Amino acid sequence: MRILGFLILIFYSSFLAKAQSNLKLTDYYNNPSSYNPAYVGVTEGLFLKGYYTSQWTDFEGSPSTQLVDLQNNFDNRNIAAGITILNDTFGALKSINTDANISLNFKSSQDISFSLGLKAGVNSFSTDYQSLNILDRSEFVFNENISKIIPLIGVGFYTHGNNWFLGISSPNIIENKISTESDEVLFKNTNKYFSTFGYNFYIEDFLFKNQFLAQIIEGIPISYILSTKVIFKNYISLSLHYQPQYLTGGEIGIYLPGNLKIAYGMDISNTNGISKYDNNHRFSISFQIFRGKSNWSDRQEFDRPYIIR
Repeated sequence: MRILGFLILIFYSSFLAKAQSNLKLTDYYNNPSSYNPAYVGVTEGLFLKGYYTSQWTDFEGSPSTQLVDLQNNFDNRNIAAGITILNDTFGALKSINTDANISLNFKSSQDISFSLGLKAGVNSFSTDYQSLNILDRSEFVFNENISKIIPLIGVGFYTHGNNWFLGISSPNIIENKISTESDEVLFKNTNKYFSTFGYNFYIEDFLFKNQFLAQIIEGIPISYILSTKVIFKNYISLSLHYQPQYLTGGEIGIYLPGNLKIAYGMDISNTNGISKYDNNHRFSISFQIFRGKSNWSDRQEFDRPYIIR
């Protein structure tokens, strides 16, 4: 754990800006409700997803994230709600986000819909520095363990047509910080803003889904990811994504009877970091129940551009 303690100290300053989260842009891309509450309800009926990602897997105590996302679009189709639970760990650091999302959905025309979303929740943040083999415990950040509950409020806008979608959001508009008794700032939540756009098109039996997702943090250069997903007859999908200067990755997904989908993805760092330890892995499984359909294997929703599973 001595190496891990050294790594935590190195990445401590960057962790401040991440607002108690190890999520990468690829994780946000795969879980829209984590950054945009207005996304909740664009799927029909009940939707459930489990998601797991790990980084630097050869290190003990390396970062890992688990997410559970539950969404329900109610019968009147004008309101939807969901719950997102996110568990983040990195060595001695642990963060749990529990969010409630609600959205109001409207149709401006036969083909265009839009929704307004609100996110409310709490972040439970804690440390356990006793588990680390720290050489110099006189560093103020290691003087005592931290246990804090932080409120979260987020807002979002989402609109889509038959072949495109557009979203703007902030998952937390409240600026929070954790300080010592002497007012030394340990952690600070910096507001994040997200903008996303997607477009799809067909070439014979192949559906191409293309998406752009940008993350904006004050004082930090804009980061963005480009992604292209190819779906063959709604049975199998392959995707590639690229985040300039950071990572390149891909994912394979398989659609199963009963509206199940399982997926595996991997990211490879574009930076000269810690070589083989930079690789990240993720797994997900999702399940959807369509109301008013006798056959749960009905796949008609899979090709809609605004649904991200």
